[in-house]
Amino acid sequence: YNHPDFKEIIKVSNQGSYPRFNRKAFERVKDLSPLTKEIFIKALKKILVLNPLFEEFLTVLRQMLLNDLDENASRLDRDSRILLATHLSDYCFMTEFIFDVTEEEQSKVNALRSRLESDPDAMADAACVSTFACYDLLASLSSAAKIEELHAKNEVMHDLIHAQISRVHEEREIAQDIPSLTAIEDEISQKVREQYEEFPYPRWREVPKDVVTQECLTNEYKPADGAKVLIAGCGTGQEVVLHSYIWPHTDILAVDISRTSMAYAIGKTKDAGQENITYRHADILKLGEALEPESFDHISCGGVLHHMRDPLEGWKSLMGLLKPGGSMLISLYSDTARQIIARTRQIIADQGVANDRKSMLAFRRALPDLLSREDMMEMFNAVDFYTTSMFRDFIFHVQEHRFTIPQIADALEKFDLEFDRFLLPDPVLIRFRKRFPEDGSEHVLKNWEIFEKENPLTFAHMYSFLSRKKK
Repeated sequence: YNHPDFKEIIKVSNQGSYPRFNRKAFERVKDLSPLTKEIFIKALKKILVLNPLFEEFLTVLRQMLLNDLDENASRLDRDSRILLATHLSDYCFMTEFIFDVTEEEQSKVNALRSRLESDPDAMADAACVSTFACYDLLASLSSAAKIEELHAKNEVMHDLIHAQISRVHEEREIAQDIPSLTAIEDEISQKVREQYEEFPYPRWREVPKDVVTQECLTNEYKPADGAKVLIAGCGTGQEVVLHSYIWPHTDILAVDISRTSMAYAIGKTKDAGQENITYRHADILKLGEALEPESFDHISCGGVLHHMRDPLEGWKSLMGLLKPGGSMLISLYSDTARQIIARTRQIIADQGVANDRKSMLAFRRALPDLLSREDMMEMFNAVDFYTTSMFRDFIFHVQEHRFTIPQIADALEKFDLEFDRFLLPDPVLIRFRKRFPEDGSEHVLKNWEIFEKENPLTFAHMYSFLSRKKK
């Protein structure tokens, strides 16, 4: 950031509707060695930057690496270029190659693919392999096994080869062997399954065990040792691993309708070294037919019910599995907080935009011309905007319901659940307590309804709340 050659790059012009990355200034930089410093390349493997300018910067950097490869010239020496490409490829892989690609670039990538599938010298060339990995999955190459063999002892390439070839093949095998608890028969459930088979959501890196501090789940909601916990709709397993850290002595059953998502989850669970988790393929709607009634001490269903044909039917199915006195964590979309998303989904419907990868990313490029500046800036601040699977889940999901606090109150009454609290950051809770200073006010849903009207983005993520089944 303070390197003299890079200061000009971050002076962004604010002319026009949106700020843009200073590409011309970047092209004038003679020495790119600062981009091989440990603090930058390690950050590429750790941090998703929620900034369109940074994404544009990486897009230009990737294009430069491709062009330099083609022209056999570079502002970096060969080893530095390979080091940078391997780390950039990790960022591109985790964002599922969401960066824009010009037609000229795609033509070069196609030519590079042909070389990597037919030319032994290209297969052995770490520069060719790592550059291609910034654009597409190495496992998609017919020569993937040979490339894996050729670079098995290359320390710089190890993580890249493991992530884009070895782990991908491992997950495909895992997916086939996951036992099923139920069939997936509901039409909407089948469509949702298809989405997550193609785009597992979300791809995550790690849950640092030493910084997990979920007090809301560790105090009065901490189940006894040996208690049974159900994670209904576990996706790629981030929430599952979190719960296994918080409650290491419980028996966790995690279910989902997507085998591809669960294969990712199982791999991550092995990485985390957690052994108190069982994964099963199932539809929430049919869990009551496969599991003992009232057999779970805690059930967590985060961001799942609102993607079902009838969310209350799914909720009812889970209630039959919860013990009297058992706790439940539910997360649902807020109608108030998702008005921008609702407007965007209406544009998608009006224009008949398909939800295949090419159409979605083309729509993403066009969004600044379709939304107001205010709406677009909110989009830029959303983590889901920066990864392909998350972007699809964000605005292209095949099924979405949105809720209000009065609707949640009605459901809680219907299912005999006692509302306890919303899970929110401390600054929000502090503001709420100042607005409603009486003791116990945060347990009153009517107060939260008023607060949300005054602060529409309070539940921009979701309504995430804890409740307990009445005895």
